[in-house]
Amino acid sequence: MDYQLKISNPIGSRVLNPTYHGKPVTNKMKLKIALNAYRAVGGGHYPMYDESKIIRYNTVTMSNLIASYLQEHPNIVANHHRNFKVII
Repeated sequence: MDYQLKISNPIGSRVLNPTYHGKPVTNKMKLKIALNAYRAVGGGHYPMYDESKIIRYNTVTMSNLIASYLQEHPNIVANHHRNFKVII
């Protein structure tokens, strides 16, 4: 996913030019996203998410998921994808 954030725009209009695999994101596209439980039920002023839209739930904590991944992959190569840009 690539996008721009224009922080001077009002809330709800800050994400500009979103693309997925090089194609513009449209309202007709169905995308799956990963959220923590707090966000997935609308917490933090995100009413567009609610429990009815959850398609899979994982009971393992994020810290345990990360720890397991690091144990299985001790050498990690970090890549900077430059997939977003913040503008005023």
